[in-house]
Amino acid sequence: MRRTLGRSVVVQLGIVLIAALGPGLVMRSTPAAADVARAQNLETSVEIPFRFELRQVTSARGPAVEGYLYNGLPWRIGNVRVRIQSLDPTGQVSGEAYGWALGNVRSGGRTYFVVPISVHGAMYQATVDSFDKVSRENPQSP
Repeated sequence: MRRTLGRSVVVQLGIVLIAALGPGLVMRSTPAAADVARAQNLETSVEIPFRFELRQVTSARGPAVEGYLYNGLPWRIGNVRVRIQSLDPTGQVSGEAYGWALGNVRSGGRTYFVVPISVHGAMYQATVDSFDKVSRENPQSP
């Protein structure tokens, strides 16, 4: 069963660990933050199913955003499509790119992804665009 999500993460250059945002969450951070961005929870019962580690890199194919996607769902998931939006300093979208996370991701696990980008940004917004449920599992720590 294909699932589509609208949850996203905003990353400024210099931030390494980012939590996935659910409805009602706001995240802003600066490179001076101690490598961990803090989310402000505006609703107390929001489930946060994904979190990301991201960094901008230059690969053999050119500029890219790479990192790890952590699965907080109670299911093993596969065919995870990741969307990266490049944002200008005012927060406006200046570019967009899609890629795939590698393999199936067990509940509580992580997987690597790299998404080539055509537009550099002051910040990047990462979104799990869609995924397939593979099986129900008990979450395990990575």
